[in-house]
Amino acid sequence: MTRIPKYRKQKRKDGKHLAFVEIGGQRVYLGLQGTPESQQQYLRTLAEFKANGVHHKAESDRITISELAARYWTHAQTYYRKGGKPTGEQGWIKAALRPLVKLYGATAAKDFGVAELLAVRATMVGEGLVRTSINARIQKLKRMFKWGAASGLVSPMVLAGLSVVDGLRADRSDAIESDPVVPADLDVVKATMEHTPKPVTAMIALQLATGMRPGEVRVMRGVDIKVACDPWEYRPSRHKVEHLGINRVIYLGAKSQEIIRPFLKGDATAFLFSPRDVPGCGAKHDHYTSRRYNRAIARACAKAGVDKWSPNRLRHLSGTSIRESEGIEAAQAWLGHRSVKTTERYTGTVTSKTAKILAKKFG
Repeated sequence: MTRIPKYRKQKRKDGKHLAFVEIGGQRVYLGLQGTPESQQQYLRTLAEFKANGVHHKAESDRITISELAARYWTHAQTYYRKGGKPTGEQGWIKAALRPLVKLYGATAAKDFGVAELLAVRATMVGEGLVRTSINARIQKLKRMFKWGAASGLVSPMVLAGLSVVDGLRADRSDAIESDPVVPADLDVVKATMEHTPKPVTAMIALQLATGMRPGEVRVMRGVDIKVACDPWEYRPSRHKVEHLGINRVIYLGAKSQEIIRPFLKGDATAFLFSPRDVPGCGAKHDHYTSRRYNRAIARACAKAGVDKWSPNRLRHLSGTSIRESEGIEAAQAWLGHRSVKTTERYTGTVTSKTAKILAKKFG
């Protein structure tokens, strides 16, 4: 339990004693001891300390990049969690911090500026990272400095300086361009499905029928599916944008219902698709993890003699098919996109209505 720093007195020969509080080994003077003003300053200093979970703002004058990164990592381990488990964001943050600390660990955070950030980015380019990954990691570093400024560890002026660094533009830097994610080939998928276990075959078919994400199909449970309506409504217990307070509803038409029915269990809280249901599989988890799902598909691809593909490409295939036949707005409703980067902007009402119609027709 964190000890609350006490309101203390520093005696003076003239009788005008000073009040102070000691935080992080540093004295913060509050004014004349016993005055309402000093008491108010004491409470204000404690409030800042409790709110930020850090030492007094004067620490921003001496904290190093290594210390800042260590404290941010402690914050990230608590903040980036879903269902009590770490999210993939923690791994990305750690990867972004590595070259920063290696190059500038001993540098005072107040002295870190544009030139230093560009040097970190150049190191990432030299390591052969793709441009989009570099931009994402630089954004995570900026986010760390934003957190540091909000916590009183870094001057807001440092953050303001770093904000002028724009992301690398396509084909306008020495960074490698990543290969675009393309839809899976339907014939290849069908050939693969001939060699996948029954739960994996069902998950693949369901992704094709609904366009849902791999992470959404892997955690399906009967309790999350509303069957007293047409089409059925599936609300994933975990999904990509849950931390934003957004409800995700996936509509399940006749085709999807047919896929799901054989996997419904007496225990509505049990996962529909479990590796434990595969004979001879001594799985540790009672549902397919991302790694196990990918690995099952990779093994099936090898047996089928086809190029390996990832389950996320099923979502691209499903969305592309809808876009080609029904248009871009329908594809956006089908995939549950919110971003205008992928499709044109639309209203929530249109999304819900269109998604239901598409589910009845295709899913």
